[in-house]
Amino acid sequence: MGTYLQVKIETQAPVILTANRSNLLTATEKEISGGVLRGILVKKWLEQPEHAAESPAFEDFFFGALRFLPARPAAAGMRTYFLPRSLQQSKDKTEYADLLSGIDPDPAHKKGFKSKKGLGVVLPAEGADGTPSIAEPSVRHHIRMHIARGGRDDQDGKNRLAGRSMDGGIFNYESLDAGQVFLGEIHGPDKLLDALRESLPSSFPCRIGRSHQTQYGRCRVTVTRTASTRPAIDGATSICLRLETPLVTDGMTIDAARALQAYVVQPLEAKLPDQSFTISDIHGAQQALSGFNSSWGMKRPDALALAEGTVFRLQKADGSAFTAEELDAIEALAHAGLGIRVEEGFGQLRLWQPGKFQKQTKKEASSAWTPDQAEAALAGRKLAPETRRIATKILARRLQEQARLQAWNDADSLKKYTTGLSKMTHFFARLENFLGTRQHPADIPLTFQSAVAQACTSGEGEEKKQRPFAKRLQELKFSCKDGRILTMKQAILREAEEPLYALPDFLPETKAEEKDMLADFAARVLPPGWEHDSDLVGSTYYDYWLSFLRHARKLASAAEQSQEGGEEDG
Repeated sequence: MGTYLQVKIETQAPVILTANRSNLLTATEKEISGGVLRGILVKKWLEQPEHAAESPAFEDFFFGALRFLPARPAAAGMRTYFLPRSLQQSKDKTEYADLLSGIDPDPAHKKGFKSKKGLGVVLPAEGADGTPSIAEPSVRHHIRMHIARGGRDDQDGKNRLAGRSMDGGIFNYESLDAGQVFLGEIHGPDKLLDALRESLPSSFPCRIGRSHQTQYGRCRVTVTRTASTRPAIDGATSICLRLETPLVTDGMTIDAARALQAYVVQPLEAKLPDQSFTISDIHGAQQALSGFNSSWGMKRPDALALAEGTVFRLQKADGSAFTAEELDAIEALAHAGLGIRVEEGFGQLRLWQPGKFQKQTKKEASSAWTPDQAEAALAGRKLAPETRRIATKILARRLQEQARLQAWNDADSLKKYTTGLSKMTHFFARLENFLGTRQHPADIPLTFQSAVAQACTSGEGEEKKQRPFAKRLQELKFSCKDGRILTMKQAILREAEEPLYALPDFLPETKAEEKDMLADFAARVLPPGWEHDSDLVGSTYYDYWLSFLRHARKLASAAEQSQEGGEEDG
């Protein structure tokens, strides 16, 4: 019960949160830790002119009773958490069983239940059977290669001037993709939460993680007040508790039973001296913690912790039901944190209700781009000429890539509709010569068509000169994308009357929504009538025919070699 501050972090650029397992690949974590979350708010708080690190409020907020829990990926609009280590999942991922519920997950060992680990969230029951479901987040990653262009061995900047690493220094960054939502929480006394909320903007931009001064790390943070609810467990004789975050102790080794006795049972018995408590059914593990303090420029000391997701059963020694007062005391302890480094969100406990679960059947709403999102993003914005130039260049590259791919497919169909391909190597080379260069894109279609038409009619009346070229133009047939079967003469010379392909035909369709996405992007960002832009049409036309003719020439050459080999064998 009570309230807390929810901190929503939306990634607007790839974010690198360096993981401790990094080696040649700089790996990233899947969540934004409580320490990073606190650092974001500290920086923003100190940017306010009226705030200072010497202020008593600074220590109250960031080194006092407030607990900054990690921002974890959202699933079904809810903050996920590390699933209890008592949870089991079948190999076909259709059934879950919780060992704390007393259910034997697979007595006949037919489905091969195994421990289920990772982030997820329990959703309310769906359907007539009333079985809750578990939703798991989909965290998108991206790996990008970088080249070392500076450092100790490059004092004179040769690497940077050359645009490459002279000694071959290459490294990779793994990052969290842009367009994802992470939800964190801040717990503490209501008065402190109100004061912190009022001292910060409700929404603000920030940069986090590695290389945040360059192309990585841009995010938007939104802080809101949210009410919390407690499951209806009144009258229960035992409750299950789950470690929301690792429990960091001051020891080098951890025994789960002793740690929970010291950090859960003893504080509870001190708060409720008339009662004693017992712990049983522990499902847990150890977890190694390390980190890096960017302010100090040094690594944190390594520490061992009782792992997140550790779950156990708590009962009263006399077996009686928990009272509302006792549940309030447990909840206060759970949100205050156990062990050390509690300000960073470590040692948080949460109630867990074991039972039977099913896989989420309702699909997540698509996070793909939609026209409505584009409308909201571009509404009222006047795009700079440079932005339009870059957008045109990006779209032109996509169109040309697809034009080359389509040309390859079309040329490949020559084998199906044409005989005598082995004698046409010179023919395709001659057509490529007619195509010329891409120096003046707008003039390419007309120049190519004129050259081909002139070659067909040159030497008219001289049958020997005219026949081979025109005859081959008429004989060569291939299949287009829309199923039309055309001759080379139709495809080239009738282009002005009936275009072989229009620019929108080359919008990629690797995903169901991508073609509509790029078409709408072009309509919003590019000048009206972009699909008739002479330079864009000409450059795409050139890429199509150049790829077509070169692939056709390779096919003819291969056919010729095969024929020669067959004659020798004969």
